Amino acid sequence: MAQAVREAAQAESDERRGLTEQTQRRIGTHLRAMYEGLVQQPVPDRFRELIEKLDSADRS
Repeated sequence: MAQAVREAAQAESDERRGLTEQTQRRIGTHLRAMYEGLVQQPVPDRFRELIEKLDSADRS
């Protein structure tokens, strides 16, 4: 019985700590790989036009 209580307390403690360092690194690596191609793409013309409009409105 005491062993089960200790295991339950350990599991609860692990949950409160969040992700392990290894898990965080693995997620970071995968996210960087997924978004690397995205950031290499040019800004779509529509977004560029909207940004230019906003910039010119700020100057006025």
